[in-house]
Amino acid sequence: MNIKTIKSGKIQENCYIVHDGSNDGLIIDPGENHDEIANYINEKDINALAIINTHAHYDHIGGVKYFQDNLKIPFYLHSLDARTLRSANLLRMVFEGQLSISIP
Repeated sequence: MNIKTIKSGKIQENCYIVHDGSNDGLIIDPGENHDEIANYINEKDINALAIINTHAHYDHIGGVKYFQDNLKIPFYLHSLDARTLRSANLLRMVFEGQLSISIP
C-alpha cells in the first residue's frame, strides 16, 4: 500500500492518495491543489477509482469537482455532512475572504 500526502491551500490541508501494487487508488480530501494531485496521479499512472472525503470543510473539498469532471469518478461523503458541503463557500468567505470554489 502506498500513501502520498499532498498539502494544499492556505491552511495546508492534507490530501492523501492511496494506491496499491496494481495502481488502483483513492483520492482522499482533495483540497485546492488539484494540479499537484493530478500530476502525482499521472506520474504514477494511478487508476483513481473514487474520491472520499472525511468531511466537507471548504479546504477539504476544493478539488472534488475538478476530479469528478476530469476523471469521471464518484465522490463519497457521509450524508450528515451535506449541510456543511452546501455552506462551504460561505465558510470560505468568513475564514479566508477568498472567491468561491465549485461545490460537488
